[in-house]
Amino acid sequence: MLRKVLTPVILAIAAVPAAAAPVLGTKEEGRALAKALVEIIDRDGIEAATQAVYDPDLPFVHSRQGVNLFTGSTVIADNREPEMVAADYSQTPDLTGELVWPRVWAAADIEDDAVLKWYHYDTQEVYDFHCFSMHANRDQGLVMVCR
Repeated sequence: MLRKVLTPVILAIAAVPAAAAPVLGTKEEGRALAKALVEIIDRDGIEAATQAVYDPDLPFVHSRQGVNLFTGSTVIADNREPEMVAADYSQTPDLTGELVWPRVWAAADIEDDAVLKWYHYDTQEVYDFHCFSMHANRDQGLVMVCR
């Protein structure tokens, strides 16, 4: 069942030529990953989604984009920075000094991007992440996929 849901995600990601894609991927890729993870939450619950983020047979753990799963404002899974698990984003500022959670929540309300200034995953340079955010319909789940 999970493979049936994720096959379109994998195909969408594979269809984008590597040379044409931004370093961390496209908004469409982020949206597809977020939608697939929200579908898992809504169907199977937050615990299943947490496991899915790290499942080597699914696209989340292999994505260059940061796939972040929250319950409330607390990170419960992060494919790129697992040390962020248990961080409370309601108390986390980005490099501008502003708290990030109000921007993430507002972006999820309209299923769009929150722009967060962090250090780039790979280079540690200051970077403007565009984080596609989306609410789940159960378990206070929220998915944020950053590129």
